[in-house]
Amino acid sequence: MSDNKKKTRQGQNLIRPDQKKDAKSNLVKEGNKDFRSGNYLMIVAIAVLAIVIIVNALVSAIPKKYIRYDLSSLKVFTISDTTKDILKKLDKDVTITTLAEYGSENDYVKNMIQLYANESKHVKLETVDPIANPDFIENKVQANVSQGSLYIQCGDLSEVIELSDMFVDTEDNNGETITGSGMDIEAQVTSAIVHVSSEDTKQAYILGGHTASKSYATVDDSMLTAAKKQNVNIHNFDITSEEYAGKLPEDCDVLILNSIDTDFSEEEMNNILAFLKEGGDMVVFTSTDVQDNDLLPNFNTILEYYGVSVETGAVIERDSNQMLNSDKPYNIVPKMNAHDITNSIIKEEEKLLMPMAASLEVSDNLRSSEKVSVLLNTSESAYFKKNGSSTMSKTDSDKSGIFNVGIALTDKVSDDKETNIAIFSSAAMLNPGMDEEVNGANAELFSNAINWASGNTQNIYIPIKSIYPADLVLTSRQIAVVTILVAIVIPVLVLVYGLFVWIKRRRK
Repeated sequence: MSDNKKKTRQGQNLIRPDQKKDAKSNLVKEGNKDFRSGNYLMIVAIAVLAIVIIVNALVSAIPKKYIRYDLSSLKVFTISDTTKDILKKLDKDVTITTLAEYGSENDYVKNMIQLYANESKHVKLETVDPIANPDFIENKVQANVSQGSLYIQCGDLSEVIELSDMFVDTEDNNGETITGSGMDIEAQVTSAIVHVSSEDTKQAYILGGHTASKSYATVDDSMLTAAKKQNVNIHNFDITSEEYAGKLPEDCDVLILNSIDTDFSEEEMNNILAFLKEGGDMVVFTSTDVQDNDLLPNFNTILEYYGVSVETGAVIERDSNQMLNSDKPYNIVPKMNAHDITNSIIKEEEKLLMPMAASLEVSDNLRSSEKVSVLLNTSESAYFKKNGSSTMSKTDSDKSGIFNVGIALTDKVSDDKETNIAIFSSAAMLNPGMDEEVNGANAELFSNAINWASGNTQNIYIPIKSIYPADLVLTSRQIAVVTILVAIVIPVLVLVYGLFVWIKRRRK
């Protein structure tokens, strides 16, 4: 019995020869399968690697301007359409040289100027180390410059942009100054390219000697900086000085009259009129301090020659959508009409602020050579308070209706010459505080007006790009609407919805 069991167990452990052959065959098959699988994985890995290399090579061959995207909300790292238009029309070679040690260039500047080279074949970039190449600085730049500055050259004309001028201080939403947080790189570079590549740069002069202080009419540096970025050089001169003795500078293209509150002499008036009749151009911001028009007869004669008169006093708005503060209805937000001077501001959906604006009246009997366009005006509900009024409230004697506060006129003086004049009835709008209220829109108007008057067809005003969003400018009506929505409408809707949900749950 035990022997049979032992034999049975031994029989179970025995493997037949055919079984051994099958096992060996299976092992070979499994080995071949693993080998083929390994080869397949290796081929796939090589193929994927090859695809990655090919795609990377193809992407590297694509110009960077097609594969880089500016995701910043304010488009800080993108050039504007204005710059693109200028580069598209550029037909001269311009070289932008970064004056810095290799590898130490400012990244913001480096990336920005690369966009210019990407956009135009006429823009060439190079870097020169001023320490290693002192001859370049001495013979070409001919000025002491800081590391990182730019030297822009086209033919015999050149311009230097200091690194410090490409970054400006801005304010955050709490009104605190943030050093170097505003980038003015594009505006500076584009302006320099236009200057060095243009055959004719216009000269504008701010007339001094006829303000109450007998000094230059004050135009803030921020206004001048914005205007100088156009293809216009701006200077000051005192027409009452011995140097000019009642005459205008010989190279004056645009005459700027700002806040004139003492009258011109007969000689000065005649010289200004002669300048305009020969095709000279002018931009005027009338003074808010003149109490009576009769005090400026010669100044008024110049304007009246072109069919314009200034009624001294102040426009008062009653339309809450045309003022920023209902407590100051004399600080008006004028309506803007389409024109080369206002188009960019309208496009950007900005607002202008004009304090104590006088009324500009246009004659019905203009010369056939004249064409007048109303740039800025009030609402129909506005009224006009003459100087000396004892109250700001409307009285029966106050005129009401639409008042012009900004006009542009063109007078054709010959077949190939015309005089351009822009007139605004509030010199106070050039006050930097007023300009800040509307995020620099007043400065843009000043710049655009000079550019248009000079005959430049290309407006190159480019605002400073801040890393902080611009303040939201709301009119009195818009503030009232937002207040009602936030304080009343939204809370009521939330309350009604909550009550609806509570009643629905109670019924279940």
